[in-house]
Amino acid sequence: MAEKYIKRGSRRGRRRRKGSLALMHDLLPKTVKRLKLTDHFNKLNIERHYKDIFGDDIANASNPDKIIKGTLHINVSSSAWLMQLSYMQDEFKDKINERLGKKIVKRIHFKIGKLTKSEKFVEPVTQVSLTRVKLTADTKKLIKERVKDIKDNVLKKSIISAETAYYKRKLTDED
Repeated sequence: MAEKYIKRGSRRGRRRRKGSLALMHDLLPKTVKRLKLTDHFNKLNIERHYKDIFGDDIANASNPDKIIKGTLHINVSSSAWLMQLSYMQDEFKDKINERLGKKIVKRIHFKIGKLTKSEKFVEPVTQVSLTRVKLTADTKKLIKERVKDIKDNVLKKSIISAETAYYKRKLTDED
């Protein structure tokens, strides 16, 4: 009786993928769920919209800490804020779930804790062009005296430019 033998490593037993490439917006939710990052992903969404949902006063006195299995943990700055926000717990849940378009938050737990403000980017108050700032002759002389013993010209030039920028910034900060 003849038996069929299939060599290991042959492509016969494997299925080939058919179809087009998957789109990113289809893959992202599946990947987040598979890597068990849904709570973290939801927390980031809540953080991003927190100030818009509740306004400046509440956002300055509280911030979302973590979300675990539908319970949102919010840090508040004082016991007075804890008491006030606990009365608004249902309103908080409704606003967050409405803004995110799905029922993510089932319960809210307020606690007094450290407020972390994650500022991604801070714009300077005023931008001053350092090329317009002029150093005094004494400051220029001081910089040259500091680098006179350095033999490497490249290093000497870079130190001079760094010190010049330092003193120019210092002058603009005093104004």
